[in-house]
Amino acid sequence: MQKSLNNHDNWPVKSATKTKNKPFPGAIGTTSIPAREVTLFKNLFDITHPEYMMLTDVVSRIRDGNSKELVTRIRQGEIHLKNALPCICFSGIFDRRDNSSLVKPSGLAVLDYGNLENVNSFKDHVCKNPFTHVAFISPSGKGLKVIVKIHGDHVESYRKLSQYYPPEGLEMAEKIKKFNLAVNISRVTFESWDQDIYFNLSSKVFQ
Repeated sequence: MQKSLNNHDNWPVKSATKTKNKPFPGAIGTTSIPAREVTLFKNLFDITHPEYMMLTDVVSRIRDGNSKELVTRIRQGEIHLKNALPCICFSGIFDRRDNSSLVKPSGLAVLDYGNLENVNSFKDHVCKNPFTHVAFISPSGKGLKVIVKIHGDHVESYRKLSQYYPPEGLEMAEKIKKFNLAVNISRVTFESWDQDIYFNLSSKVFQ
């Protein structure tokens, strides 16, 4: 299902087959990597040109600083540049960026924490949780993205996760509790840069 890059030559997407079951440097847990594939879009305004990538390659991009220049400028105050960052749909493979275009779920859910007083301390705390699969600091430098392996319905899993994980700074959680809103399965996560991205290959599946 890998698509050609067309005019995205400056945005290298590796073949999914190259990293399947390959040890990931710096990760903890087993070296057997599940074949979890996600979708990337060039920026926030691109909704019709998906690229497909293994989760391990996305983690590599964030760790190695594929968007380092943009993220650095964002953290220095150029917030408007955030929309130019590559966007990731961790929930699975999409033909385009909308809920009805999900082709294959990845079994992953993302918790989005913002405006944390001490993001590194909070990250250390979250990474001790056996369900935390991936955790990395957001482009602003003040938030944390937490990825968890789930089983079953995405919306119901998110509701349970928002109650299980620490509520401080958790975006969407209060709206879900109060208004019973469905989670947007095609919601994107901006690519960030975190040299110390956490990746636990042996994390538990949240059910």
